Amino acid sequence: MNPSPSYQHQRLSQQVAVILDPLAKGAGLEAVVGGVNVGEQGNYVIPDASLHRQGAGGTYVPTAALAIEILSPDDDTWEKLPFYARRGVEELAIVDPRERRVKWLALAADGEYREVERSRVIELSAAELAGQLG
Repeated sequence: MNPSPSYQHQRLSQQVAVILDPLAKGAGLEAVVGGVNVGEQGNYVIPDASLHRQGAGGTYVPTAALAIEILSPDDDTWEKLPFYARRGVEELAIVDPRERRVKWLALAADGEYREVERSRVIELSAAELAGQLG
């Protein structure tokens, strides 16, 4: 069994959850922190947090409206992008705690992620999220 992420990582994940929950509700989405298997049995990833459209549920969810990844030393976040794209995850927010920055990516029509300043899923920009994290 692998240990859970560090205390600092989990604390940042909690902050993200508090910030995103009311924005998700306002957009008709459901916010979940950790523990959601995006994909299918035997082929899934577990983002640090995610937003889902109504009706998502079960042990594995096929996609997400937004997946949030918090960078940790030696993690593989950037290698997950093709998987998320194949799953149709609309947006990714990648939080870099060391740089105190958020990179927001939106899935383009060609199946690649492109950096955007502001989410199309919720009322929030990368800079606004980064500014609210402590």
